[in-house]
Amino acid sequence: MEISLKFLLLFGLLGALRPEQGLAAATGKSAAMKYFSKKAKQPRLSSRAPASAAVTGQGLLGLAVGSLINSKSYGWVDEELTGWNMEVSYLRAGRGTFAQGFHLELQKFGAQGQDLTKLAFLLSFNFPRRLSFPVYIGVSAGPSFFLEQKDEESEFALDYKAYLGLRLNEAHSQYFIQSGVKNHVHVLSDGQFVGWFVSSGVAYKF
Repeated sequence: MEISLKFLLLFGLLGALRPEQGLAAATGKSAAMKYFSKKAKQPRLSSRAPASAAVTGQGLLGLAVGSLINSKSYGWVDEELTGWNMEVSYLRAGRGTFAQGFHLELQKFGAQGQDLTKLAFLLSFNFPRRLSFPVYIGVSAGPSFFLEQKDEESEFALDYKAYLGLRLNEAHSQYFIQSGVKNHVHVLSDGQFVGWFVSSGVAYKF
């Protein structure tokens, strides 16, 4: 009787231990597999922002003053002109190949003892797009209006210019100098202007 009771207790103890060991083994292995499978499926988030995002958000607000070095006019003043210009510009690094800019330019011409004044609004495209690159080329074009003009000459004109520039960068600003050719054609008369210029100024980054 005692032997039978001991066998019953032994079988009962073994039956109680086997499920716990199987459950512990199954739980440990399955939990590990689920953990690694979930970790592998999770997308990796890059902490580094794309380079284009930083470039796209960059902008420059600039002020420049320049002078004519050599110029000619046809059907307008018919002599070499002297003059200077002051320009406020905003440049941004757009998407694609070129940086885009908007320019408000005041131009003064001296001819035949008379001062002629013109205000131009220009849209520009500069290469390369990166606004901190030390050398750049650009073109710009847009409408202009003469605040002071010769009699019987068009007050409206179409301006366009091409230029080459050099930048010297600082932490939050830059100094630049540029030179090129600027032209305008009168809209309501046959006058036109062709001239070389040089200008320099400062721009602030934001």
